[in-house]
Amino acid sequence: MRPHPRPPQPPQAGYSLVELTLATSILAVGVAAAASLTITSTRIEEMNHRKSRVLALTEGAARLWQLGLNPDQIAALLPGDPALASLTFEAPTPITATRQGLPDASPGPFETITLRSSVLRQDHSGPPPSDAPVHPLRELRPIR
Repeated sequence: MRPHPRPPQPPQAGYSLVELTLATSILAVGVAAAASLTITSTRIEEMNHRKSRVLALTEGAARLWQLGLNPDQIAALLPGDPALASLTFEAPTPITATRQGLPDASPGPFETITLRSSVLRQDHSGPPPSDAPVHPLRELRPIR
């Protein structure tokens, strides 16, 4: 018996181990970049949410001051928020408003105040409250 010769086989098509490793590496870099982008955008979104809460508290404090409350009363009324690192009131400054050409129609005396608030980062990895970025808000109210 004679062995049957095998028919010639066409060259095998496929990817080499080097090509497969290179493609996997490129895919891994892309997935890592997407994960990093997701984490960064989540942190930015969280910080913006904290800033908006602090701004809302600062504006609420300003409205209470415009209604005639003093800073101690305002501090007692404001709800606690872990995003708020500090809220300070500068001393009120009296000003007199005048209208051009109408001396008898003066709106009267006013006082102005500047409220300064700072946001505390969630992970507390940022600067301490004394070094945190300060967001000033200047308000005006009539003196009665």
